[in-house]
Amino acid sequence: MSHSPGPGDVDGRQEVGRGVILQRSTAEVSAARRFDFWREAICEAFVDLEPHCTDRHEPGGFAGELQGGQIGAVRLCTVAASTHEVVRTPALIRRTGDDFLFVSVLLDGDMVYAQDDRVAELVEPGQFVLYDSARPYTAAFRDDSRQLVVRVPRAELTRRLPNPGQVTAVTIRADGGVGRLASGLLQSLGRGVEDVDPDVTQPLLDNVFAVLSAALAAQAGLDPDPTDHRAVQLQRAYACIRENAGDAELTPARIARAIGVSERYLYALFRSADTSPAKALMDERLARAHAALLHPRPSPGTMESLALSVGFKHAAHFSRAFKERYGLPPRQHREQALAGSTLVPPPGDG
Repeated sequence: MSHSPGPGDVDGRQEVGRGVILQRSTAEVSAARRFDFWREAICEAFVDLEPHCTDRHEPGGFAGELQGGQIGAVRLCTVAASTHEVVRTPALIRRTGDDFLFVSVLLDGDMVYAQDDRVAELVEPGQFVLYDSARPYTAAFRDDSRQLVVRVPRAELTRRLPNPGQVTAVTIRADGGVGRLASGLLQSLGRGVEDVDPDVTQPLLDNVFAVLSAALAAQAGLDPDPTDHRAVQLQRAYACIRENAGDAELTPARIARAIGVSERYLYALFRSADTSPAKALMDERLARAHAALLHPRPSPGTMESLALSVGFKHAAHFSRAFKERYGLPPRQHREQALAGSTLVPPPGDG
C-alpha cells in the first residue's frame, strides 16, 4: 500500500491548479483485481486505508469509482462504491504520519462513520461528518452509496476550531441553518473544481473554512468567531445567487433583502472576498452554462435557449462573456464536447 502522494505526483499524472486530477474506476480492471485496485485508488486519493468488502464474492463483484480535483491545498473527490468499509488503523497512522482532517458529505445512499467512541450515521443527502486521519476511524458504505470527500490540511480548520476532536464522528444536519450553508458550499465547490479561478482560490477557501468551522462550532455549542459570522452572511448571499441565478431580474438589492442586510453591507461582504455581487452572479451563470455544454444532450437546445435558462437576457451578451471566461465561443465549446463523445449535433443547431 503506497503513501498518499503530494502535489505534482498523483500516480505519475501532473496535478494542475484547477481541474480533474484523479479519475479511477474498478471498471478499468478485471473482476478478480477490482478490490486490490480500489485499495490503491483510495490510498492514492486520501490517506492509507485498509478496506474490507463483505460482498466481495457476489455476482458482478465489487464496484467503485472516484473522481476528484484540487483547489489550493484542499482535495475534493466524489466517491461511489458498493457495500464495504474502510479502516484507518493505528499501524497505518504510525507508518505514514499523514495529518489531515476530512469532511464527508452524503450525496446518495447510507454511510456510517466511527471515531473517538462516537458513531455518525449519514442517511439524508447533504448531511456531513468530520473525522481525523491522525486517529483511528472506520467508514462504512452500508448500501451502494455516493459521497463527497474533502481532505483539508489540519491547520486550516484548527485556526478557527482549536479542538476538532469535540465534533468528530458527529452527524451535522443540512436541513437548515449554517449546516445547510456549509453542506451546499462544499457540494458546490466539489462540482466546480474545474471552474475555480486561481486568483480567487485563497479568499474562496478562507470563506469555506469559516463557514464549515461555524457549522462545527454550532454543533459543539461553541461561540463562533465574528469573522465566521461575516463569512456565513456571505455564504447566505452565495446561496441566494445559486438558488435564483436563472432569474434574469435578480439584482444586488434583491439579494440583500433576501438575506436581511443592507445593500451597502452586501457589497462590503463581497469586497472581503475580492469580488462583487455582480461578478459572483456572472460566475454562477457561466459555470452553469459551462457544465451544460460539457455534458450536452443528444438534442441540445440553441445557444439562445441556454443563455435564457442560466439568467442572461441576450444570447450575444452570453456568448461574449463565455468566450472571455473560457477562451472559446459557447457553440465551439459544445462542438468540442460532442466530438469527444458519441453524440453528433443536429445540422443547423445553435
